[in-house]
Amino acid sequence: MASDSSCNDINDCRKLFDIIWGYVVTIFACTWISVHPNVPPHCEGTSIALRRCFLMVVAVIAPEMMAGFALRQFIRAKKYSKEYALSLTHGFFISMGGFVTRQGHHPIVEPEQFTEEILADIRATKAQDIEDKSKGDAVSKGLALVQTSWFLVQILTRAIQHLPITGLEISTVAFAVPNLSIMIGPGPEEYEIPETFWRAAPNDPEESTSVPTSWAGTVKWGQTDFVIFVVGSMVACLFGAIHCFSWNFSFPTSTEQMMWRISAAFVALSPSVFPPVLAAHHMLDGRDWQSLRKGLLCIVLFVAIIFVIGSLFYVACRLILLTIAFTTLRSLSQDAYRGIGWTNYLPHM
Repeated sequence: MASDSSCNDINDCRKLFDIIWGYVVTIFACTWISVHPNVPPHCEGTSIALRRCFLMVVAVIAPEMMAGFALRQFIRAKKYSKEYALSLTHGFFISMGGFVTRQGHHPIVEPEQFTEEILADIRATKAQDIEDKSKGDAVSKGLALVQTSWFLVQILTRAIQHLPITGLEISTVAFAVPNLSIMIGPGPEEYEIPETFWRAAPNDPEESTSVPTSWAGTVKWGQTDFVIFVVGSMVACLFGAIHCFSWNFSFPTSTEQMMWRISAAFVALSPSVFPPVLAAHHMLDGRDWQSLRKGLLCIVLFVAIIFVIGSLFYVACRLILLTIAFTTLRSLSQDAYRGIGWTNYLPHM
C-alpha cells in the first residue's frame, strides 16, 4: 500500500488530503454555491440555508435533476418574458416567487394573477433593482466557476501528462461537468427578499406564502416536459460515461474493478430508456385498463416492474460508484501522488 510519504520532492508532490480537498471544494462549488433556491417566505431568511441544503443533497445524488430543473426554470422565465413583454430577469424573478402581494404575501406566479394593474407594477420594477437583491451572488458564482474550471484543467493536464487520476477525481469531474453548464448558462441569481406589491392580486387565502423549493411553473407535457426528461437523461448518461473513462484504471481488488465497471456502464446506458418509458406512460394515462387486451396488460405490468427494479438498481450503482471512489484511496500508486508542478505557483483553493 502506497502512502503519500513516497513522494520525495515537495515541489512535485501532492498529499492524500489534497486529493480529498479538491473533491470537497469542487463539490461544494458545484452544489452549494451554484444552486439557487426560490425566494423564501416573507421574514424567513433562515429557510434559505435549509432550501439550499436540500438542493445540494439533490445535486449530489442526482445532478441530472438539477439540470432538468434549471432548464425548466429557463423555459418558464422565457414564457413570462414573451407573454407579458418583460425582461428575462423579471421572468426568472416571477418563476422564483419574487413578486408577492402585500396582504398574505402570496407569490404572483399564475396567469389569472397577472391583471393589467399587476403587470404595470411588475414593469415599473427595474431589472437592476431586482439584480440588486442578489447580494453579491455574482461574486460567489464567479468563484464557483473559477474553482470548477481550475479543477477540470488540473485533471485534463494530468491526463495529458499521463499521470494517474483517482476514482474520486473521476467522480468529481462527473459532478462538475453538468454543473458547469448550469453555471455558465442563462439562469437566475439568488434572491432572498421578495418585491412586495400593495395592489391586491387574485389568490386563494389558503395558498402558500412562497413557491416550493424546486418549483418552476406548471408546464404541459406536450410543450416541454418530454424535452426536459430527454435532457435530464442525457446528463445522467454523461455522468455514467465519465465514470467509464476509468474502465482500465488499476483498482485495489478485482472485485472493486468489476463493481465499478458494471455500475458505470449501467449508469451510462440505463437513463436512455427513461424518456420512451415515460412517453408510453403518458400515452396510456387515463386509459381504461379493463379495455386493454390481456397480453398487452401483462406487457405493461412487466415493463413497469422492470422499470421500478431498474430504478432501484440505478440508485444502488450510483452509491457504489461514490463508495468505491473513496475506498480506492487506501491503495494509490506512487505516481498518483505526483503533482503538476506549475499549480504550486498559481493561487487556488
